[in-house]
Amino acid sequence: MRLSLATRIGLSVLSGIGVGFIRTNDSIVEVLGEGPAFYGLSGALFAAGVLFPYLKRDDRLFVRAFALVIVSGVSYHAAVWLALEGPFAGPDGWISFTIASIAGAAIVMTALILATPARVSHAYVFSGLAAGLIGGPITYVTLPEDTILVLSGHAGWHMLICLAIYIGTRNRGRTENSPEISVRPHMWLLSPYDDDTL
Repeated sequence: MRLSLATRIGLSVLSGIGVGFIRTNDSIVEVLGEGPAFYGLSGALFAAGVLFPYLKRDDRLFVRAFALVIVSGVSYHAAVWLALEGPFAGPDGWISFTIASIAGAAIVMTALILATPARVSHAYVFSGLAAGLIGGPITYVTLPEDTILVLSGHAGWHMLICLAIYIGTRNRGRTENSPEISVRPHMWLLSPYDDDTL
């Protein structure tokens, strides 16, 4: 799907605001609980705003989309657990939130490679790591139960991942000397008719 960077950023910000709204709305949290429904809906919003633009329209579109939703939900759950309850959680929340952010970014960005025809350069790894390192402190600072802060933190993290993916996949005019990470496993998510177009 060919979208401009501005459009991709806009979609990512909107998805982040949506997840933040769910997180801060007591009525919604009470209905969904803190289980699969909550993380599934949050994952669906993230996937729709950040990952879906890279999907290819073919006979496996819905399978891939569903897989990205599930993985996004798992990523969010893992990040929350690592930040608040994991082995690095403690008084110094900067560390646990940064680790959680890096882990969350790694999960969804790996899923994107497996479920879409995106080809990535080495910049994909470094931009993802940078997004995780920056996103951790942002989510920590915006942790207080202030609606605007929570919305801003989620929108900021979604936008960082959007930019990281875009930077790592946007160079379609590679030269022969340009390094590329070849991750094209033959698995059920991939169609034999995949090409390199986005």
